[in-house]
Amino acid sequence: MIFKPAKSRSLVLRKGRVEDKYRFHLDGVLIPSVSEKPVKSLGKIFDGTQSMHTELKSYQQWTSSLEHILSCCPKALGEGRYAWHHDQVLKAVADTICTGIQRSKHQLPARHNITFVRAGEKPQAERKVSTGLLALASDWQLKVDLGRQLKFPEHIAKTSLRPDLVLTSVSTKQIVLLELIVPWEDRIEEAHERKKAKYLELVGACRESGW
Repeated sequence: MIFKPAKSRSLVLRKGRVEDKYRFHLDGVLIPSVSEKPVKSLGKIFDGTQSMHTELKSYQQWTSSLEHILSCCPKALGEGRYAWHHDQVLKAVADTICTGIQRSKHQLPARHNITFVRAGEKPQAERKVSTGLLALASDWQLKVDLGRQLKFPEHIAKTSLRPDLVLTSVSTKQIVLLELIVPWEDRIEEAHERKKAKYLELVGACRESGW
């Protein structure tokens, strides 16, 4: 599945109102909001204007219905809709990381030049090159919990937990655990704390092993 930013639209609703301060990017390309490029759906025009706000308010239980559909519908859960949505997002994240890993393998290591300064002159500030985590090693290995169950690297720690994504570098002894969850907006902080607590013991075991 290929997502094209120009063909997509972003819509952020908070308490029934459109908020344009939150923006989304895909591979560095901005996804236009409905305010910038209106979209027609279900026979109605969504453009972020006051008329749209008024129309949304006319549905008294619109927000709660949306919450039910997107995060707590037993039928959708039983049919695997949430799992499918989760896996599609995880696949997109994994594909982006894989692309970054391939690019990092072809990057030359940073060169540290010695700059000589004449007496009485001030040294010029060195231009800092922006690098990310993937640039710190060239032997990254990625495991993703898609298709078949992920097995955590036993040489690092023994556990029955299965993060959605595990990224490791043996040369630098670095490990990255990624757990993807898409909660309702009112439960983001709660979900974050729950996931942190879930993997707290595993993170400690990795550090004890020198990672």
